[in-house]
Amino acid sequence: MSYPRLAAFCVLLMCVGSGVVWGQSVTDAYVGFTMEYLQEFQNSSNRLPEYIRFTVENTFRPDGLAKMLEQARTLVNTPSSENARRQLGEAIADEMFQIRQVNANKAKELFPDDLRRKMQTRQFQLAESVMRRLDSLEDANDVFCANSLVMGGLWLDVLPDFLELTPDQRDLITKLQKNNEVERLFLMSQARVDQIDKYNELHALMEKTNASMNDEEREELFSQISRLEEEVFRHIVPQVKKLTQEYRKNFLRVLTDSQKAKIAAIMADMPDYMKNLFAAIDREGGGLSILHNWQPGMGVPGVNPNREVPRERTNTGGRAFPGN
Repeated sequence: MSYPRLAAFCVLLMCVGSGVVWGQSVTDAYVGFTMEYLQEFQNSSNRLPEYIRFTVENTFRPDGLAKMLEQARTLVNTPSSENARRQLGEAIADEMFQIRQVNANKAKELFPDDLRRKMQTRQFQLAESVMRRLDSLEDANDVFCANSLVMGGLWLDVLPDFLELTPDQRDLITKLQKNNEVERLFLMSQARVDQIDKYNELHALMEKTNASMNDEEREELFSQISRLEEEVFRHIVPQVKKLTQEYRKNFLRVLTDSQKAKIAAIMADMPDYMKNLFAAIDREGGGLSILHNWQPGMGVPGVNPNREVPRERTNTGGRAFPGN
């Protein structure tokens, strides 16, 4: 599988599909968010490109996560292997956390402590802003993307230094995160088993993605992928939302009152570009999934080359749900 296909495969694993369309106010606020975030950190360090290259190469090693995902596809086609699918889900979750730790260690090596902590703070503000909207989320795209952002995907360190977590607290939160990831992976694997014919058709479409496609071909392909994603995964949306809500409650239980006060202070000091984005999302009543285009922790927000550019919401626009 080529890198572009693998990249799409992994991003789909964690977040939502590409057929979502957003209102112009959300799109404009997102553009401002990406530009100002990028300016804030590119002006501070010339090591950002090196960090991005490292995280991409580390994440998409062919002998790691890519191999496990191919194994997952094989097991989906053997419905009787429920225990094997759960065990593989646990192995994938462990691999994802190891990737995140290696990426975090690289950030410590490349960036001065003050810059790294500032990046952590911005990343936490983003994840916490999503957390605070969990209960009100109804749109399936938002629910799946919220789960991905709260967990941090493969790049985001959601346990920032400013919380001053004890080793016991860090271990507890890490277990909560892994349990969430394992259960989400299992829910999605079961959904694929339940809709095996549609899933195999979906996978075949994803295999067709390549960098040489023109805009019209890519638009049509992603439209087909989005329709199939909806059919495969829409029935597990309530379970994914409940899973994310439970993680949120348990995460807060681990913290002391002093640590919760630190979170309140950090959230009161969000930059305007982030406040503007969430204000636009709230006005529209949805649209968190626009953030699937940003790979947090890599330092560079922007449109994923395997996904569509944000479009203005229309009555005929497609909707998309999580993929492979």
